[in-house]
Amino acid sequence: MVPRLATRLQAVRNLSWPVLLARTLRHAGVRNGWLDRLDFLNAPDATRPRKAVDILFGAMRSAGLNPQRIVERLPGATVLEIGCGRYIGFAPLSAVAGANLYIGADPGLRPELFQNRAVLDRIVDPAIAAAAALIEKGPVDRADMLAKCRLERCGVAEALRPDDAVDVCVSVSCLEHIGDLEASIRRVAAASRPGTVHAHLVNFSNHLSKSSPFAHLYETDPGSFARDWGGIVNGFRHPDMAEMFRSAGLNLRFVPLDRVAPDHMPAEIHSYWTERYEDDVLAVRTGLFFSEGLIRDQGVKS
Repeated sequence: MVPRLATRLQAVRNLSWPVLLARTLRHAGVRNGWLDRLDFLNAPDATRPRKAVDILFGAMRSAGLNPQRIVERLPGATVLEIGCGRYIGFAPLSAVAGANLYIGADPGLRPELFQNRAVLDRIVDPAIAAAAALIEKGPVDRADMLAKCRLERCGVAEALRPDDAVDVCVSVSCLEHIGDLEASIRRVAAASRPGTVHAHLVNFSNHLSKSSPFAHLYETDPGSFARDWGGIVNGFRHPDMAEMFRSAGLNLRFVPLDRVAPDHMPAEIHSYWTERYEDDVLAVRTGLFFSEGLIRDQGVKS
């Protein structure tokens, strides 16, 4: 109880009063569009219109890859973002770069918010401007951008239609949250063209503490952790995901980006983990799965 309370207090420490009000009332069972907009317009990510793009592109640079390889594939493309978040991370960049269609899938997405004038003015327009500045192109009209967006409030397996054919597929700290990940990867693979570019940043930590990234998680088995912490993560490590990609027909490489030092690992690790994984696997906090086509003679970390 004490660790959970401390984690929740830490999570709300930097939230503004409008967000705290909206979330408190929702927790009490009060639900309406006004509260959704209040939270959406005042949450911390509302001021970071390029957050997902900056995080993924930063990870690519850390792996020795050039993000321009993603940008140059966007004109005329169908873009799929798995776990696009409430703020449809790659949608503005996709539109500015000339993509034909952006598919954003996330169970927490509320597409109806993007019909609100305040959201368009305070969220969508700055996001378009930030994307345009990043790739040094002129902005697009927000109505044109949204017309090319298919926003799906569900998981990726449910979001994809039988005739979808994806050219670019990205995700930022999403794969570790998908319960039936293997089925979702198979569905994504089926929608991928032969030359589809993939880039997926995965965070293998407990999502509770940056200073103790594997506390609670490695001290028990994944099922118990999920029950105690509301299914925050699925517990798969990078060899599991690599095998899922391979079995689905996606030939993706993996680069670990951040390994945790031994003194930041739990003192006691449950046998579930030690019987299945080597220490160097358990130490990986973040890593990047990506298509071979993104390399183009660049040096890539191992």
